[in-house]
Amino acid sequence: MNEVSIIKDAMQKIEELVKSSVDVREVNGRAYLISDDTYEEIRPDVLPLPDLYRFSSLDGLVKMIRKEHKDIAEACGVPDVLYVNVTSPTSVDVSTCVDGFNRRAFLYHASYEFSRKWIGANWFEHEEAMIVLRSQFIQNEGTEYLLDFLSRVSDENSVSSDDNGMTQTVQVKKGIALAAREQVRPIVNLRPYRTFLEVEQPESAFLIRVREGMQVGIIEADGGMWKIAARRSVVEYLEKELKELIDSGNVVVFL
Repeated sequence: MNEVSIIKDAMQKIEELVKSSVDVREVNGRAYLISDDTYEEIRPDVLPLPDLYRFSSLDGLVKMIRKEHKDIAEACGVPDVLYVNVTSPTSVDVSTCVDGFNRRAFLYHASYEFSRKWIGANWFEHEEAMIVLRSQFIQNEGTEYLLDFLSRVSDENSVSSDDNGMTQTVQVKKGIALAAREQVRPIVNLRPYRTFLEVEQPESAFLIRVREGMQVGIIEADGGMWKIAARRSVVEYLEKELKELIDSGNVVVFL
């Protein structure tokens, strides 16, 4: 249904109501049906808003915005401006301005899915910790230190350790029959995969602990500051990839 047909239908409805016992009044460009104790706005039939489209990468999101931003604005009857909101390190939402009926179209949603959710405190079996450090972290000095340390920790059923809350000393292998006691670094800087792969993975502090049964604790220790760094990295990526549209006023990117 085109715009002319929508307006025509609305006018016909108003004319029919005028002939009835109720009153039709126009206020600030809007028509209202007034009865004895109620009122209702007379709204023409409008086209439905587009469905939400989902992406698993920033690259796909950028390509869709470049391709569709003009057509979306025309179809929704709104100014040619899209709002790109980086809501978290793993999600981005794109919406339009509001239309004449105070509706906002939420067009796209990008989310990063990863194999393990870092919830702040994670405990692993010895072998699992070795695998996780190899596969789910960008290799740096911190992972190198932990892999070396874990390769020398005794794999007996119990671990002898001294832990004062700040530092921890555990038994490690030394040669074939001898054993030594080594202090574990309390804080290690690591870079797990926690945001979109197109951007730099933030480095942050982790508390390292080893407990009985060869359980290895890798615990976030930066108070969540990495989330801000990750979101800023996503914003920088989008600002670079959508620079022309941002400069022309067609796209707004924000946290």
